[in-house]
Amino acid sequence: MTSPILLVDSYSYLAYISGQSRIHDDQPVRYLSTSTCTQPLPKVIVPFAPPNLIQHLAAAIVAECEYLQIQATALLIPTRHIPAPAPPKPTEYGTSDDLPPGLASLEAVAQAVMSIFDVPLGQLGWNASRVGQRSTALGAQSRARHLDIGEGSMYI
Repeated sequence: MTSPILLVDSYSYLAYISGQSRIHDDQPVRYLSTSTCTQPLPKVIVPFAPPNLIQHLAAAIVAECEYLQIQATALLIPTRHIPAPAPPKPTEYGTSDDLPPGLASLEAVAQAVMSIFDVPLGQLGWNASRVGQRSTALGAQSRARHLDIGEGSMYI
C-alpha cells in the first residue's frame, strides 16, 4: 500500500465563490482530496467546492492520484493573491507574497498534517517560527527571479 500524499498550496479567497459571506481576512483552510482518502480532517478545514477551480501543480498531482487510486490531499491556504489569466505566450515573472499566511491558517494546516500523518510536527522538521521569514540566500533568489519564465499555473 502506498503512503498518503499531502500537498500544501494556496487559493485566492478573493476569487473563491461561496454561499457563505465571510469577513475577508477570516477565510478557512480548504482541502481537495481523492475519493480514496479516509483520514478525517479537523473541522476548521473545509472542502474546496465547485464551481471553484485551482490550476496549480497540486491539482494535477491530486488528479493523477485519483486516477491511480492513491490517497492524496491538498491543503489550500487562503491568500489575497489572484492569479492572472494565462497569457498567450510565456512571460517572465517573479512571485512573492509579501504577507505571510495568518496564524489561524497555519494552526489549521499543522492540525491537518498531524492528523493525516499521525506524527507530531517536530518529527517532520516543521519550524513554525520560520514562516514568513525571508530566505537568507537573497542573491541566489534575485538571480533566479530574473530567469523564471512561465505563467505560474497549470491548466487541467
